[in-house]
Amino acid sequence: MTTSDFHKRLVDKYGADPDAEIDFPRGWRTLVETVFKMLHETDLEAALKVHQVKEKFGHLRIHLEYEGPHADRFFQYVAAAEDRALRICNRCGGPSHMRSDWPLKTTEVMCDTCLSAARVRDQLDRRRTEIVAAVRDWCAKSAAAGNWITTSDYALHRWRKDSEIKRESMNQAFRLVVSELDIMVTKNLKKQVSDFEVYQQLVDKIDIDEIIKRVS
Repeated sequence: MTTSDFHKRLVDKYGADPDAEIDFPRGWRTLVETVFKMLHETDLEAALKVHQVKEKFGHLRIHLEYEGPHADRFFQYVAAAEDRALRICNRCGGPSHMRSDWPLKTTEVMCDTCLSAARVRDQLDRRRTEIVAAVRDWCAKSAAAGNWITTSDYALHRWRKDSEIKRESMNQAFRLVVSELDIMVTKNLKKQVSDFEVYQQLVDKIDIDEIIKRVS
């Protein structure tokens, strides 16, 4: 569901303003929909208008206009929801906390799993050439050995002198790309020795941008 689709859902189900600015990370959608549901069901008659729902400096911000009899309750509920968002991963909706770890450029509420995925994407984005070269080298070394070298053994050797963070991230990125090649070449069947040449030919034509989209 895209942001515009989600906005339309809020309009159709809870009478949200179709002209409101609603654009925030998908991990907070359940929380935001709960807010709209509560506001809609508490007072169907009063002039309630939500102007904006957005993320700002890692925080969820809900800006609304309401002067009905439930004003205090409404604004307290919205403030509580914004506070709850600080403990909800803005990507997957799971339990989380505010952080500014690499590769995040600003503070975000993100769980360990989503942060790990973000690091993989960052490595794939910044190290396209190195990843492709590693996969080509893995194919060549496996062909020379006459059997498939495990990705973990290869990665351990190739990035053994790098920092722990780079080692971990490059290992994940490398294994994800090889996994995608497995699907493209063998369709989940066990790799055969005869596949060496197929893999090498494919790596020469690899579209790293497409693979990044598929593994992100």
